[in-house]
Amino acid sequence: MSYFKYLPNVYIRDRSQVNGNHPFQLTKNIFRRIKIRDDLQGALLGFVQYEIGEGERPDQIANVIYGDPGLDWVVLLCNNIINVYEDWPMSREQLYSYVMDKYGSVDKVSHYETYEIRTTDGLKVLNEGLVVNEPFQFIRPDGTIVPKADARKPITYYELEANKNEQKRNIFLLREGYVNDFVKEFKKLAAYLPHGEIDVDGNKKTPTTLAEEFIGITNYRKPSQSTASTGSASGGGSSTALISSGGSGGGTSTGATIVEDTSTTISTTPTTSTTYSNTSSTSSTSSSSSSSSSSSSSSSSSSSSSSSSSSSGSSSSSSGSSGSSGSSGSSGSSGGGYYGGGY
Repeated sequence: MSYFKYLPNVYIRDRSQVNGNHPFQLTKNIFRRIKIRDDLQGALLGFVQYEIGEGERPDQIANVIYGDPGLDWVVLLCNNIINVYEDWPMSREQLYSYVMDKYGSVDKVSHYETYEIRTTDGLKVLNEGLVVNEPFQFIRPDGTIVPKADARKPITYYELEANKNEQKRNIFLLREGYVNDFVKEFKKLAAYLPHGEIDVDGNKKTPTTLAEEFIGITNYRKPSQSTASTGSASGGGSSTALISSGGSGGGTSTGATIVEDTSTTISTTPTTSTTYSNTSSTSSTSSSSSSSSSSSSSSSSSSSSSSSSSSSGSSSSSSGSSGSSGSSGSSGSSGGGYYGGGY
């Protein structure tokens, strides 16, 4: 099949590193795909109908019609056949083996279908091929009952798959006079559009990004997010604050430290925009609240939180809020890490 020679090339990165770099390998871009427009398939002007013979292959048809077995991909493309093992008709031997492997027997009944039944005057009263169950019986207009054996017939799995296989034999072939133009158009559509990643030879190469340099490294861990619980404004309950598993701000900490405040924290109701504490240097909103003073380390944040609990409690009671939102401290100076309102 000469199909792949018309596809453009692309550089792909090898997972193994050489001197800290990912080497590139040039290969065919098999993800480029061209298909016939649905409104053109079966058009009488450019296509002819063809019935596939028993055991006939696409390359044999291309050799007979176009004089080139390498144009078998044109036969497949014109009929939107992607998997030749499933979309191309099987031979009798292949069909028999397929049914045995799938169903275990060629004589096992799949379903029942009706016979065509007519009256004595020739009027059709029951169509042929209707799927029915096993105990199906038909009653004629005059009240007589048609026996089951005369009203429906069993369809085996082999007959079912054979009917599907026969339907695949009818295909459309592109007329010989259009083949050359068809190949040129295919090559034009498969080529890349002008882009900064296309070199002078028409090959595509995407540079390695910074994040991809860490892929495959044993000690590399992708940043994750988790939630922490703190005390509520009434001294109980819990609230969540978004934190990062990585360090934040300055200091030598290698991970976020969750500081749980058991004292009363500043909280606001959904209708209150901002509530300020008398002693705290930060403010609280409907999405997050502060329980720490202006200290920058996680250890001092815990102590300063307890020292400001009385003023925080008075502020919470004066505002009349009953919310349970709280915020946990994180290691490092302010501005680092993740907070309840996003990042």
